[in-house]
Amino acid sequence: MDDLEDEGLNFHYKREERIKNAPLLVQQYYSGEMKMIPKGLFKVIFANRASKLMFFAVLLLFAAVLMTNFLNSGDNIRLLSDCRMELRSFSFEDKVYVSLCIKPRKAEKAKDVPVPVTAVFTAVNAEKAEAATETVEGIYNGSEYYLRTTFQDYDIISVLGSITYKDDEISLKSDVKKQ
Repeated sequence: MDDLEDEGLNFHYKREERIKNAPLLVQQYYSGEMKMIPKGLFKVIFANRASKLMFFAVLLLFAAVLMTNFLNSGDNIRLLSDCRMELRSFSFEDKVYVSLCIKPRKAEKAKDVPVPVTAVFTAVNAEKAEAATETVEGIYNGSEYYLRTTFQDYDIISVLGSITYKDDEISLKSDVKKQ
């Protein structure tokens, strides 16, 4: 600082003079006239009407997706007496693998076991015609149980399953997933 004074240069900091030459936006910011963005997530979300509407639209969309997932579990899952049955199928190389999974509804084993289970699997091709049929039988013992079979892949797009459990019969449908 002393060197500057020796050369005849004086440095005086005056904020008002510096801000006087600044753009209008900077002058408003320093004077406090500028509208500040609220801090915090909830203050930002509810700051104005548009952001509130956007927030509620996102919530509504989220609720619609959840309801769709819960209500439309698909044609491949059914509950029957004390069991949950799920039909799955996928294509690998030149075969379609089909699996029927039978689980108890609750964590404990199912009652009234062992029970004979008969599954008739029907492969449906692209023309919606039956390509092949396979019958698989087994004894369900109350814990997780699988009935499996394979089909030659003749452009099979879905598999229908007719399952007989105790005296009940249900139908399931599974689209073939390509692997």
